[in-house]
Amino acid sequence: MSSLADSHGLLCGGRQFTAAEIAVVCEVVTTCRGLSRKELANTISELLGWSRPNGSLKEAECLLLLARLEAQGLLQLPAKQQTRPAQYGITPLLVETFVDAARYHGGCYRAANWEEIGETSGRGRDDRQHRQAGQPKRVLVYRLRRDAQAQLRGERQRS
Repeated sequence: MSSLADSHGLLCGGRQFTAAEIAVVCEVVTTCRGLSRKELANTISELLGWSRPNGSLKEAECLLLLARLEAQGLLQLPAKQQTRPAQYGITPLLVETFVDAARYHGGCYRAANWEEIGETSGRGRDDRQHRQAGQPKRVLVYRLRRDAQAQLRGERQRS
């Protein structure tokens, strides 16, 4: 399809889009400049009634439609969103998880090189009365960088 006036429309994700529907898609992208690509796809899917039999929106298919329309020069999508480290200006050093020792032993984590570093007090994150309401949980961490401990201590890397 080379222009909006093409009477054949565009087939994408099992749906034939008319030139009028493509014009609506282009108008939404132009009008809603502050939305991310994902938000645009969901907005357009909802507007056009493009959903699965279970009622969920066809977000992935709409993202494909948008990419195809952009490749044809019919619209310009917003820049892809940055990854979290770039967005927040930090790079994570490790990740943590909590294992309920009364129910699980955490073998899968240990097999994947997670390290147990201690145990929680059992209070939980929403405890405002400072009471132990739950079971203590094991705390496991996975280092994303070899020098995670040194970085957390503020030690400089040796050259």
